[in-house]
Amino acid sequence: MRARFEEHLTEPVPDTPRLHWNLKTTVEEYRRIGKRNPKWDHLAEATLRLLAQRNARKYSDEDPFAKFVGNASRRAVEAGCDDPLVHYCYVSFHRATEYPPVPGVSTDPCHVALELKQSQYSTIRKFWGCHRAVRYLREGGFSSEFTVGPLVEEEAGYVRELIEDRSLPVQEVFSLTGHYLDIVDKIEGDRMAKWGELEPLWIKHRLDSIDQLLLRGDEYILWAWKARGHGFANTVTEEGWRLFGERLSVAGDALQKAYDRDPSDPRPPTGMVQVTALTDRGEMGKWFERALAADTNNLEACEVLLNFLQPKWGGSADEMLAFGRRCVTANKFGERVVRTLIEAHKILRGPQGQAGEYCKSPVVWEDIQLAYNELLRRNPEKLLYYNEFSDWADCCEKLAESRKLRDRRSEVVERQAAKFAAVNSKR
Repeated sequence: MRARFEEHLTEPVPDTPRLHWNLKTTVEEYRRIGKRNPKWDHLAEATLRLLAQRNARKYSDEDPFAKFVGNASRRAVEAGCDDPLVHYCYVSFHRATEYPPVPGVSTDPCHVALELKQSQYSTIRKFWGCHRAVRYLREGGFSSEFTVGPLVEEEAGYVRELIEDRSLPVQEVFSLTGHYLDIVDKIEGDRMAKWGELEPLWIKHRLDSIDQLLLRGDEYILWAWKARGHGFANTVTEEGWRLFGERLSVAGDALQKAYDRDPSDPRPPTGMVQVTALTDRGEMGKWFERALAADTNNLEACEVLLNFLQPKWGGSADEMLAFGRRCVTANKFGERVVRTLIEAHKILRGPQGQAGEYCKSPVVWEDIQLAYNELLRRNPEKLLYYNEFSDWADCCEKLAESRKLRDRRSEVVERQAAKFAAVNSKR
């Protein structure tokens, strides 16, 4: 009952073509080619439906689905389900739950990758299984059967195939390309060379989408930083500054073209906020306004601007907090933008273990209350806000307030549990 209720509390994912496609390549494929059994079919389908919803989210900064997929897949494998895609869900998300591993069920991502490779599931599912295995080995995991090199090559083959497959939603191809380049950069350090191999495929098969331009912009921004380095300005060589400027210019050109083709997409102006922050501060405000006009919930643009308001970039703590407070009090912005003030304090307090002295300042607690009270005014049923608010109360040594917040959270859970039970009793 508890797990089903938790899933009921998940905020609904909009009904979009991307969601339909994910359901087609999870739930529908399971019905057609999965390892079915009446003992676990309903559990397997519940797991895969949650996975499809997770994949189709618009924003990825909050991920309640990780726990939900982990819990659902656990119930399926406990019932005996040995389907490779359900097994992938269990291996990928069981750590997000509060439960220990199921005895006798492998949690080796390399084993799951092989299961998916040998199955009839779509290439996109084989890609994510392979990617998870590569990440596992790169992070120090052990496998007696696999090494990271061949798996990276296998992953690259999947990426090329999927870029060419016009049946895939472009959002899926954009996401998997970025994840592949991220992991290759960590393993081999030749991110731009790999992008150079993929960009012609994007141009050939995805030229009608602005996502190729967005990827080009993103990759040249990262390449610019590689030339400059992340040290103080006086540590950058003359050649480093030259390459930094040249590569940012290429990024700016790509993002400008993307914006010209679709001004309603918030991603090009968000990228341009970063480019102009580094090349022409006078233009930064214009691009920030465009980014928020395209998406009033654009926390990413706010985080870029917040980063460049830090003292290390010539800004100050006062400027960061003033900006964060404007994001809270300007009613034209969405819930995610309200979080900018919280993010400012996270940056200023430093690592969690060093937060004690910082959080003793009365200003911190005043701002935290300002932000979370606004978030709860807009969404009083969101449990995440109560969790975070009470954690900040603990950090600021406001223990009575922390207890009150946890009590309020319990009231929300009980109220929604009653509604959930009432709905189920009528079925």
